[in-house]
Amino acid sequence: MSSKSFLTEQQIKILRLRAKGMKQSEIAELLGTSRANISILERRAMEKIEKAKNTLLLWEQINSRISLPVKRGEDIFDVPERLFKKADVYGVKVPYSTAEIIAFLVEHAPVEDRLARRDFTLFMDTKGRLRISECLFNELDEVGKD
Repeated sequence: MSSKSFLTEQQIKILRLRAKGMKQSEIAELLGTSRANISILERRAMEKIEKAKNTLLLWEQINSRISLPVKRGEDIFDVPERLFKKADVYGVKVPYSTAEIIAFLVEHAPVEDRLARRDFTLFMDTKGRLRISECLFNELDEVGKD
């Protein structure tokens, strides 16, 4: 395993070759192994990458300036007002209009016909960007957040 990555050297090599447009069977021939082995190594690499992305998103959420849980079935048109109210409580300026927040939710959140399809968290990261996470914290975790 590379000392600064979750990926093994073999996985990195396979991902580089795939990024260059090579097929799994071509990579298998080049590396002297089976296509099935290449498939397994690539799938495990992608799982590690997804887990790393989720971990970073969770870290951003933990360090967020403000975080707002949205429950399954909630009308996203109600979310901006809730976000503004919570931001006021914490003294955080939200640099987005109601329309911009709704547009962001429509594009990035699990939403269908104005309703949340499942629970998610809308949060504003330390750079003031809106983000979506499907990891929910208890409201008690908000205590002391500035």
